[in-house]
Amino acid sequence: MIHVHLFPSFYWLAICKILFRIKIPLLATEHGTYNRRMNHPLFGLIEKVIYKQYHHIICISNGVLDAMHQRFPNLSCEVIFNGIPLKPFRLLKFPQAVNRIIFSSLQFVRKTNRLLSVGRLVKEKES
Repeated sequence: MIHVHLFPSFYWLAICKILFRIKIPLLATEHGTYNRRMNHPLFGLIEKVIYKQYHHIICISNGVLDAMHQRFPNLSCEVIFNGIPLKPFRLLKFPQAVNRIIFSSLQFVRKTNRLLSVGRLVKEKES
């Protein structure tokens, strides 16, 4: 499975799926209820083809889910709220605590499949 966020990444991945006949399920996270591409009829047709390449769309809020269903009624979408509680991380003494967490988890990672996630732990994502 390949999971992508934001334009133009989800365009490029869908195009690669079409061109190279990739059989891996694709997921995309939709972050917004509006973008400038919605104002152009040509992009409406293009996005219909692009979104069709995705197995599932994750929406970060109910508003995003409603907007996606209005634009693409048959699209498989669900809400997974974006964010984590940051309070436990505020108690950590950086960087020693981060090193301890990372290095203690390496033993676990070596024995399992790997997952890479990139993100920021900021107050705005908490709510």
